[in-house]
Amino acid sequence: MWGVGTLLSASTNDRTMRQGAPVALTVAGSDSSGGAGIQGDLRAFAVVGVHGTSVVTAVTAQNSRGVRSINPIPVHEVTAQFDSVAQDMGPRWAKTGMLHEGKMVRLVAAKFSEHGIPFVVDPVLKATSGDSLSEIGMAESMVLEIFPHATLVTPNVEEASLILRGRNIRSVKEMKMAAEDIREMGPGAVLLKGGHLDTTEGVVDVLCTGRGVFEEFRHPRHPGAFHGTGCTLSALITGYLAKGEPLERAVARSERVLQTMIGSAYAAGGGPGSWTTWRR
Repeated sequence: MWGVGTLLSASTNDRTMRQGAPVALTVAGSDSSGGAGIQGDLRAFAVVGVHGTSVVTAVTAQNSRGVRSINPIPVHEVTAQFDSVAQDMGPRWAKTGMLHEGKMVRLVAAKFSEHGIPFVVDPVLKATSGDSLSEIGMAESMVLEIFPHATLVTPNVEEASLILRGRNIRSVKEMKMAAEDIREMGPGAVLLKGGHLDTTEGVVDVLCTGRGVFEEFRHPRHPGAFHGTGCTLSALITGYLAKGEPLERAVARSERVLQTMIGSAYAAGGGPGSWTTWRR
């Protein structure tokens, strides 16, 4: 039987452990299929070993076959979520996912500034199924309102094309040019993901941290269509940044972990986007 002193000591130790755990924040939409969005981000935070918190910007009805509906959360509720987490739990780093509409982009950028939270932007504009997850003009809103304040932006090739007003990106060379041009829109660095690029080189992701400064991450192309890899990668990076890793190391570690997760992916649903990343 434990005495009072033992219980108090255990309580103190537990409290110390909780206070010492890095906290990361995801500001994104809820994915009812469980593979991406808030659900995928929290799973990735757990893999890294940080405490995950969330601000839900929208609720989606979706599965492996597509997105059926999107319901944005009212601005005052998003504000309440953000302030509740930031004022009490002190997230060290944050990431954005689906923001859906321009007014949400402006609100989130303002809240990051107000609470002094550095952040990663995953500019979610489309679902794996190809369904739109954003209003018309979202790319422009993100470029103007949130890119200039982000430490890292992580578009895939299709999102980068939209950000760059329809520019074709068909090779690793063109990926590097696009990453440089997006970086000049204000973020500290750009990780351009090449999974949608049809090349014989497997999958190549390009990190640009300065004019002419690149790092390439090359991986074999796995068969199948994977749901939530972009959300997962940006969340892994955010988690490592919350643990104090420098940016380049956080990206490199996250790239490796994502490959492990893809290697142990499983099918959840019968649609083309049924494969969900996992790490045993």
